[in-house]
Amino acid sequence: MINFIDKINQIIDNQFFTPHDKGTQINLKGSGECKEIPFEKGNVKTLTISVDKEGFDGHPLLKTIKNLKKYPDYIIFCQKGNQLFVLVAELKSTNSDDWHRQAKAGLAFAQYLVGMLESFEKKIFDIEYRCLLFHTKKETRSMKKGKTEKKQFKYSKHPIFKYQFSDKPCNVKTPYSLEIFLR
Repeated sequence: MINFIDKINQIIDNQFFTPHDKGTQINLKGSGECKEIPFEKGNVKTLTISVDKEGFDGHPLLKTIKNLKKYPDYIIFCQKGNQLFVLVAELKSTNSDDWHRQAKAGLAFAQYLVGMLESFEKKIFDIEYRCLLFHTKKETRSMKKGKTEKKQFKYSKHPIFKYQFSDKPCNVKTPYSLEIFLR
């Protein structure tokens, strides 16, 4: 079995690793009202990076134009047995309306990193990409429409960008099981 996590770990600069991905838990830390998202990893190997840092320019070929160079709060690379996943996570307070641009940019950035690894390894990895919004709102539009239920977890498909996403509340006391997002 290939160890994807070790391979992606070898090509990413250590300054982007989050110190909150240790042992059996990941704790995503936010700066606003959405302070923390805890996950229990179970049997999932992970590598979590944070690229939404002041002064970071992951797109040096692009001009500096408002809303062009966006980054998500976190990218979580996951390996569950032979299955590979990339979760792009965005933490928002009450202003969660425009998070999809950051999520789409995060997907492109994650695909770039995986593409560089594929080029280096001369191998194509079969990866499923997902976007996650964690927020402080009581309900989001997709929750109101019944697309995101507590009992039966389902992803919604973004109408423009076509990626699968889910929205969940942040600042929860009980950690989320990471495995529910890997379906």
